[in-house]
Amino acid sequence: MCQLTLTNLKNSDSNTNYVYFQSFINSDVRNKHGWGIFCNELIKLDNDASMTTNLITFIKSSIGKSDSPVISHCRFATSFVNAKKEVGVDGSAKSHPFENDSFVLAHNGTLIFIDENNYTEDHNGLIDSEVFLFEMTKEYKKNGDDFVKAIQDTMKKFWGKFGFLIYEKKNKTYWVVRGNATLYKLDILEGGFIINTERDSLVKAAVLVANMLRYKGKTFTFDDNKIELLKQETIFKVDGNDLIEMGEIKVNPEPPKVVEKTKSFPTTATKSYHQRVNDKVCSTVNKIFNFLDETQLTMADLETIFYAQNKKGLLWGDEKEFDSFTDLLELLLVHYTKRKEKLSYELEDLAIFSGEEYEFPYFLESQFVLQELVKTSKANNANSIQ
Repeated sequence: MCQLTLTNLKNSDSNTNYVYFQSFINSDVRNKHGWGIFCNELIKLDNDASMTTNLITFIKSSIGKSDSPVISHCRFATSFVNAKKEVGVDGSAKSHPFENDSFVLAHNGTLIFIDENNYTEDHNGLIDSEVFLFEMTKEYKKNGDDFVKAIQDTMKKFWGKFGFLIYEKKNKTYWVVRGNATLYKLDILEGGFIINTERDSLVKAAVLVANMLRYKGKTFTFDDNKIELLKQETIFKVDGNDLIEMGEIKVNPEPPKVVEKTKSFPTTATKSYHQRVNDKVCSTVNKIFNFLDETQLTMADLETIFYAQNKKGLLWGDEKEFDSFTDLLELLLVHYTKRKEKLSYELEDLAIFSGEEYEFPYFLESQFVLQELVKTSKANNANSIQ
């Protein structure tokens, strides 16, 4: 999950200070695949904000003396090339926000065309966020620069998860769009507000800024009990210190998968060997994707867990190892549910990986938890064989 932040504190110095702390916190334990900011100028980096030593310089360069709202984005990439996160040909190319002649857009989520035939050569080399921006710009120009209608019509073509922060250049307007991805709003008593994807990181940044300003003899007052989760499927326009509802934007369900019938599959109740194998593979794949969906982990995390259990990569696993692996995932899911409130990642120097450092799934906390669950899984398999 990427982190979207809109900082609207009505003052360039306040915006600069807040964006610095929020960007650092949003990328400290996750979201390390790119960072970007837009105010007066669009600036994008291929590395994470928390590891950028001159981060404040980039922030000041973008904001300058402007008191306008600031869009910032910490990226968690969801595409892979050779088991590595894809950040674009020139590194920062796939960091958000994205800009064209009409908009600046930052996106959290994943969007897919409902009709895959809509993908054309115009979309080559683009990630989903860029594809959406391309399509929305076409609708915007077709609808007489009506932003609300343009984004509504564009979303009718897509399904998936989304939250957007968008700057409309022609009307110099900032838009906040929440579909089914979270967006929290924190009002500041001295004036203005902040919007962020995650509530916890929003509070942490606000506390840090309040303490820093208190040290300087200034105030930054807020009530974290009044943090608002923005209304789902809603388009908001930023108007001074307010967010104004401007319309509805529907989240489309995943389209049904089309299963083509072929002569190779018999219609009798007796299933062939190939059908039985196919059923088992589908069951395994469904368990794996259910696990990913529930825990918000990636295929890289799965590879790490499979290696911890079997000392080999997913591609080299045999049938028995995958049976054991899916049993382990069910145990991990139970453990995740118990620890769901703790969403912290830890880097562990794991003995089972010959001293290499791996980012561990946040709900496992350490290698020891995983090792105990692996033992439990193996014991269960041994008992079932007996």
